[in-house]
Amino acid sequence: MGLSYSPQQALASADSAPYACAMATLQEPSGTTYAASYRTIEVKPCTPVIGAEIHGADLTRPLADEQWNEIHDAFLRHQAIFFREQQPMTPEQQIAFGKRFGALHIHPAAPHLEGYPEVFVIHAHKDSKLANGETWHSDVSCDAEPPLGSILQTHVLPRGGGASLSSTCMRRTTTSRRA
Repeated sequence: MGLSYSPQQALASADSAPYACAMATLQEPSGTTYAASYRTIEVKPCTPVIGAEIHGADLTRPLADEQWNEIHDAFLRHQAIFFREQQPMTPEQQIAFGKRFGALHIHPAAPHLEGYPEVFVIHAHKDSKLANGETWHSDVSCDAEPPLGSILQTHVLPRGGGASLSSTCMRRTTTSRRA
């Protein structure tokens, strides 16, 4: 599922996004430390630059505005967020969660779940000859305005492999702007 919300829009709203009040402390490359405080979720940064695990939110239930605002703030701060040990979301729940970020992008060439064009299904098993995303790629980067991100819901994790990686050029850009 892709989100039609540009990185530029995310940057523009990053400082004005509403958020509550101390859980995660990050060290910027410049040496500056800042703390992000949340009342309804726990945010654990994965690295000093990108990614955070969010605990305390049940994505199978409607999110209160305060909790949504905190999740959105964590996404803007960390650029990739992970929710572990969740119950499987129905297509309707996944679509509703995705729409909280903005209009959804429908992949132009991917097979979708019947009745849900917003949901792109990836299925592979040990005998699959091809698995989507086997090589480094950025989802739908060919579009004039690529989606803000993708929401991945994994039902079965292999013992090895199967990792999704995230990268960012924004830290370098924002650090350079301050200099």
